[in-house]
Amino acid sequence: MHVPKIDLLSLDAFPIAQMPNTLDFLSLCTMSLSAFRRNLVFLQVAFQRYVYLLQKEEPSYRMGSLFGDLGGNMGLFLGCSLLTLFEFVDLFWNLLQSRANKIKIKSRETENPGIA
Repeated sequence: MHVPKIDLLSLDAFPIAQMPNTLDFLSLCTMSLSAFRRNLVFLQVAFQRYVYLLQKEEPSYRMGSLFGDLGGNMGLFLGCSLLTLFEFVDLFWNLLQSRANKIKIKSRETENPGIA
């Protein structure tokens, strides 16, 4: 959104004529009006128009989606780890069977050395 810049300048003498009476009343200063005007500056900056931009923030990733994705990933990793576990069990089972077969073959060879 583009807001055009509008310069507005307003000049006035500071302090106004009633100001020294107020300051005298408050016992804050003993300067004359001309001394005030030579030594002090009153600068007031204000907006000419009050424009604001309302921004509404909404989460792009809802909590339900977050928990769903986390649960899906955990299920995937748990499934992969269970598959790996079963593969290791299968590997050990095959190794045990192979070792048992080798032992059977050796025992047959020792019992019957001439039979191949």
